[in-house]
Amino acid sequence: MWIDQYRHTRHVFTSKNGTKIMFCSLTCAANYLKSHRKEIKQMQVANYLTAELIDTSRAIYLVGSDAPPVMSNTSIIAFSSREQAEQFQQKHGGRILNFDKVLTLE
Repeated sequence: MWIDQYRHTRHVFTSKNGTKIMFCSLTCAANYLKSHRKEIKQMQVANYLTAELIDTSRAIYLVGSDAPPVMSNTSIIAFSSREQAEQFQQKHGGRILNFDKVLTLE
């Protein structure tokens, strides 16, 4: 998959040895985490509005909006602030979750 095509939904994990692993969506990233979580030093996600990477622990996810889904039936996108997520939610629907909660949906 061409990550550039999905730069607004991508996740980038950095392993403890410094290797970067890129995913097109949370769905693919969550599948990888199931068996490799102990190997990961840093997890980042793209802000849907800007494509800038932010730490997943600070990201605010919006699940089920009318944004196009990537590798799942449900749209899952991230924002760098709750305010951004709420503004997008007002126009496009969905519910707001943090990274740990959104992983339980997968």
